[in-house]
Amino acid sequence: MKAPIHAYVTDDEGSFLKLTIQRDSTPYSHFVARYLKGSAAEGGYSPVPQQMKNAVMTLFHLDHLADVFLRVSPTEVRLEGFVGLVLQGGGNEQYHDIAVRGSGLREFKEGGGTYLYLNDAGLNTRPYTAIVVTSRYANYITAELSARAGFYVPVSGGTVKRTAYGETVQTDVPPTAAGQTYKGYVNATYATPINAVTGLIEQYDGPVDEGASVGLEIAAQSEEGQTVSQTSFAALARIVVPRPTFNYSESEPDWLGDMQETAKDIDMFESDAISMSYVQEGGQAAPVETPPMYLGGSAPNLSPGNLAPTGWYHSSLFDAGNDSEGKAFYLLDGYVQYYKRIPLISGTWGVKLTVTLQEYGSPGGWPASPGASWKYRIRVTMQFYAEEGNPLTPPPAVSLSTFTFRTARTQGGSSEPLLEYSAQSLADTLSIDADNRSDTSGYIYANDSLYDGSYGLWMSVNTYTVVSNDHNLGILTETTMVRMANN
Repeated sequence: MKAPIHAYVTDDEGSFLKLTIQRDSTPYSHFVARYLKGSAAEGGYSPVPQQMKNAVMTLFHLDHLADVFLRVSPTEVRLEGFVGLVLQGGGNEQYHDIAVRGSGLREFKEGGGTYLYLNDAGLNTRPYTAIVVTSRYANYITAELSARAGFYVPVSGGTVKRTAYGETVQTDVPPTAAGQTYKGYVNATYATPINAVTGLIEQYDGPVDEGASVGLEIAAQSEEGQTVSQTSFAALARIVVPRPTFNYSESEPDWLGDMQETAKDIDMFESDAISMSYVQEGGQAAPVETPPMYLGGSAPNLSPGNLAPTGWYHSSLFDAGNDSEGKAFYLLDGYVQYYKRIPLISGTWGVKLTVTLQEYGSPGGWPASPGASWKYRIRVTMQFYAEEGNPLTPPPAVSLSTFTFRTARTQGGSSEPLLEYSAQSLADTLSIDADNRSDTSGYIYANDSLYDGSYGLWMSVNTYTVVSNDHNLGILTETTMVRMANN
């Protein structure tokens, strides 16, 4: 037996206590198991004595317990343990090898049925297997298949099978320690077909469809034998896979940016998604087509009780590859009523860096300059500008730091060392966002000791360090004319 000696009642010499019952001159012998108090981690069956019997019957798949008492004095008996019984033909019988573990003794159950006594007290069990199907949609079938080893008997192996659409897929159940559970998963998903030309969902034509038979099976083996769980079902209608995420707004949008605050995962039947191509534009007339949309969750639930809330919805799935204009659908109590065309892009933000150079007239240089008679002071201003169109959304956050400068003889010309700087770079960090759209640095100082005044001098930002730049906005460095060449 796999069940350890300490799980059974023994005497002081270590011999097993056995319950022997004689029927029609035939003796039937049974080991007597202990009620072990404590949690499973402690090797017990229940930490609560009042729940012990129910816990024992659940752990060992038993239908009845026969308590065994020992007389310790003429007036006192003591509960020693139990012998387990299963109902013949009942659900728990499959978890016991009756040919080996059945003692042969039977007892009629009040109200009908027959109990079978187990000679090992019922402690040595086959694996428990179970299947929980979480999605039955034809192109989105998911299930959890589990095998729990007996409390004392490990699982030596097994298989998980999925049979559907003309193929069988099989994986192995690994060896699993006593008392532990293996969980296997079926995730059979098939993407929704998208027309390569129009970019829209097209009608599926193939075997992965509504009504097809799907079979699932898990088998687990141990020294006590094999347990098998099976289930089958007819696949439900196909749904949109992968699950689309829609922009959502309670109020009517003027463009896509009005719907950016909220997103909703939505489930739809493929046939309903196709019919959305025929939904009318505008809301003047009663809608002819009203396809339903359902809230997405951990598992698809396309039922009337899970309809999406009233409001406006947009997904690029219905834009037919159009980058500038899309469809926002209006739902009333979960059903599409009509759509409205909305611009997808209103404009693009950019960032402009402008160099400002000031010249001080006194030979002594700027009073605040650091330790020398620096003739010029230079700083950088960073601000947003409309790089394209007319942006309606607030600009995102951008931060730059550590600016260095370039000088050139002509605008856009090659960089030349025409100025002498008080420091290698301007280390300020400039930050702009929707609430602070312009920021100006401190000063860096310079002299024109390297400049002979015979040509124009142009200055711009040469390098900078990006601290943050949401949406990767384009950055323009604006050049500045310092002085014209002498005539």
